[in-house]
Amino acid sequence: MTQTADYMKGIVDELMALDSEGSRTLPNGTRLICRRKPGDLQYLHCIHGSLDASDIAILEQQIGRQLPPALRDFYLQANGLYLFADSLSIGGLRTDYSRKADDSAWQPVSLEYGNTLDRAPEIPSSWIAFGFYPADPGADVSYDEAGGRILATPRYKAAPILYQWTSLAEMLLSEVERLSALYRMKGGELTRFNPFKPPWEEPESPTPNPTPQDSNTTK
Repeated sequence: MTQTADYMKGIVDELMALDSEGSRTLPNGTRLICRRKPGDLQYLHCIHGSLDASDIAILEQQIGRQLPPALRDFYLQANGLYLFADSLSIGGLRTDYSRKADDSAWQPVSLEYGNTLDRAPEIPSSWIAFGFYPADPGADVSYDEAGGRILATPRYKAAPILYQWTSLAEMLLSEVERLSALYRMKGGELTRFNPFKPPWEEPESPTPNPTPQDSNTTK
């Protein structure tokens, strides 16, 4: 098992530990975890089925660059995800834009956004946008190829850096831990229209001190 497969398994195990209402796996491998209530079609979490090498080649063509190993390994495990009613979302390869009320509706946000679409000119060329926090006012999450850091910034902006992690694995593991703890404290307040806030805004976030911020960016 690769390191990425190992930490992704840990993430799924953590999410499944919160599941009391049921989960399901779609034919393409997408996992829908923690049904909101019996009979409800909405789920707290969606981990999209993995991509293969040919899918990743298409994804790289769409964003006009190769993925760094950490992101490539992630997409070999999951084609993006959203967690805790969209409190944190990671984009991927979107293959269907229809609005059918069936399993094909479970699609990630296209990774084109923030890379070849809606990319602000001041964003450093070493950054690959791959995720976001929807809670107002919103924040983008980027992978900095220059150092491997994961950076959170205001939507469509390069500064200020609101939060950073030393690696993709650290970001995902620490955020699942933080969001799981918040859900245990106040899960009943959570909806897609009222997601949990990111770690720099959530006053009750049970999280360790963040990595010191560095507002300097280089193109």
